[in-house]
Amino acid sequence: MAEASAPRSRAAAIVTLGGNAALALAAAVVLGLSAFYSPDTLPHLSMCAFRNATGLPCPGCGLTRAFCAISHGQFAAAWEFNPFGFAFYALTVLFLLRPFLIWASPAYGAWEGRAVNS
Repeated sequence: MAEASAPRSRAAAIVTLGGNAALALAAAVVLGLSAFYSPDTLPHLSMCAFRNATGLPCPGCGLTRAFCAISHGQFAAAWEFNPFGFAFYALTVLFLLRPFLIWASPAYGAWEGRAVNS
C-alpha cells in the first residue's frame, strides 16, 4: 500500500513544483513589466467591459497603473489609481518568493501541505 502511494506522492510533488515555478515565472513577468512601464507611458484605453457599459469603474479598474506606480515608488498615485493595487502587488511578490520559501523553510512547506490536504 505504501509503495503504491509513493509514486503518487512523487508525481504530486513534481506537479506542485511545476505549478510553483510557473506561478513564480508569471509573477516575475508581471513585476518586470510593471517596472519597465510607468503609469504615464501606458495607453489610455478602456478595456473594461463593465466600465464601457455603465461608465462606472469596476474594482479592477486602475490595477495595471497602480502596479506600475508602485514599482516606480509613486505610492500616492498608486492609491489614487486603485487602493487594491497594494494588496495584489504584495500577493504577486509572495507568488514570486513562494518557491524559495518552500525550499528554505520545510516548516512553511509542511504548513502549506496541511492546509491544502485538510
